[in-house]
Amino acid sequence: MFDYKFTDELVAIIKKLNQKDRKKSLIIAKKVEEIINNNLNSIDRYKNLRSPLHHLKRVHIDQHFVLTFQVDKENNFVLFVDFNIVNDKNNESK
Repeated sequence: MFDYKFTDELVAIIKKLNQKDRKKSLIIAKKVEEIINNNLNSIDRYKNLRSPLHHLKRVHIDQHFVLTFQVDKENNFVLFVDFNIVNDKNNESK
């Protein structure tokens, strides 16, 4: 199990989302719990972003949203960074 923290930007996004779309915020909470309950080997199943953001991993929430996070295996720590909508046209986040 990993220790975790949210960036200030992500906290603001989740607060706003909690008021507008409670379902999505609950899905994010479940996904965060799933991620932090992984062990050191199974955390690698999440896909890394492309360079220059290759130190970040991503997980899809619903079909069009991505939660990005950074894993520090040495300190057993996960930093949740951002929550974005994915642009389907060229698979890049907005």
